[in-house]
Amino acid sequence: MMNLVPESSQPLYLQLADAFRRQIRGGDLKPNDRLLPELEIASQYNVSRGTVRQALDQLVRDGLLERTQGKGTYVRAVNHDRKSATIGFVVPYLRDTLVNEILRGAERVFHEHNYSMILGHSDSNLETEITQVQRLLAGNAEGMVLFPVAEQDEQQRLGEIVPSDFPTVLIDRRVPGLNFSRVLSDNRDGAYTAVQHLLDLGHERVACVTSPDRPSSIIDRITGYEAAMSDAGHFPLAAVSLRGSGTPANNASGSVPVYSDEELEPVRQLIDSSARPTALFCINDFIAIGVLHFLHECGMRVPEDIAVVGFDDIAVSAIASISLTTVAQPKYEIGRRAAERLLALLRGERFQNPEIILPTELRIRRSTAGTT
Repeated sequence: MMNLVPESSQPLYLQLADAFRRQIRGGDLKPNDRLLPELEIASQYNVSRGTVRQALDQLVRDGLLERTQGKGTYVRAVNHDRKSATIGFVVPYLRDTLVNEILRGAERVFHEHNYSMILGHSDSNLETEITQVQRLLAGNAEGMVLFPVAEQDEQQRLGEIVPSDFPTVLIDRRVPGLNFSRVLSDNRDGAYTAVQHLLDLGHERVACVTSPDRPSSIIDRITGYEAAMSDAGHFPLAAVSLRGSGTPANNASGSVPVYSDEELEPVRQLIDSSARPTALFCINDFIAIGVLHFLHECGMRVPEDIAVVGFDDIAVSAIASISLTTVAQPKYEIGRRAAERLLALLRGERFQNPEIILPTELRIRRSTAGTT
């Protein structure tokens, strides 16, 4: 029997719920087994009946237990037919080739190993993400790949519902405090290479334009920008953040955000300053494409007046009005490696280093080189 730790930051009811999860997943508690009465469980674990009730309620919500009035609480009977084994995959959006290619890489691996993939869309909202994850747990998915929304309190909220031993792989972003396996692009090195490209072209005043949100991937890119500038003997400017994330607008290449004048005002102030930068490193392609449109409206030529670099290499970046120099993430490979890591976890493998970091590649196009 697992001993609960009152001094732990994890509430006692969650510790107790985890103890029962381990017993269920390990086969100590089998489908249709009846649990002891709540008072006996409370005495056994030296906790209050209220704590027991909270733990059992959580497991009922997760689909591991069920209650029958007048009879008690039972381990839920689940069909574990291997032919219908499922993996959950939760993503924050589906508007570009980054996520679509990641999904394609993962689906190929899961299909080869006779797993079905259930897709959940969080719409970049933590509450929706939590709901999607709860549904996967209740539906008895064998594991999960999660593209985190990177909102405040995400670590706490996920920690409350996802058992620490539930096979989980994060992609693109870290969630501080959660020690799940993760597959990431080398965002720092990719940004460093992009900025170095601008410096090699003779630009000395390079500014970084970023989003209001700062997930770990964005922080790594800003760090790469600062390192490249410092290593070249230039003082890195403070990252300039837009005042919003834009409004998605459907077009032939996907749903690319359209930024309002108010959202782009920090960029206007930047190019109107006496020390106007000659190049902009944009933290992702969405922002870079929005900036390209804005510069065109301002009558500025790219790259003659100002050069622009993006990050991600989404499909529209190559066919924009001025094709965008950008850092290509290994999209398909991220999905493939995440799926392979999850299958290894399902086999019981454990890894000393939970993180896989994949290299990026700079794609030079007209927005810096002035060529087609």
